[in-house]
Amino acid sequence: MRGIDIIQDVNERHWSNIPSNQYDTIIAEHIIEHAFDRLWFLEECRRISKPGGTLILEVPHYKHIYAHSMLDHRWTFTHQSFDQSYVIKDKFQKKRIEYRLFTDKDIWLRWEKLGRFLAKHSNLVSGLRFYIEVLK
Repeated sequence: MRGIDIIQDVNERHWSNIPSNQYDTIIAEHIIEHAFDRLWFLEECRRISKPGGTLILEVPHYKHIYAHSMLDHRWTFTHQSFDQSYVIKDKFQKKRIEYRLFTDKDIWLRWEKLGRFLAKHSNLVSGLRFYIEVLK
């Protein structure tokens, strides 16, 4: 396909066609919620990242209707999903989180306290974007 270098099934146990330590930034938009094994997915992202690389994960917010209504979604996520106590210690570090407002607009809120408030008290938050440093 035009403009695509590699096609990879994220549910394969080893992404053999993607070399290790190659990427400064990996952007995974609406992928990890479909993966059979989230931890394996993260391990493969870590393997193909350069030391200190950034993993950007965009996922639906657990309260949003699309998080549960799409039958191929296996996982849901909250603002705490990649906090230190919930991830593989010494492998990843969450740097920041953004909150997507609405579904049909590309409005991203960087102010975390307001994002958490809106997520808790309204249905305005449709997605989350995590910026995660890959530690080696």
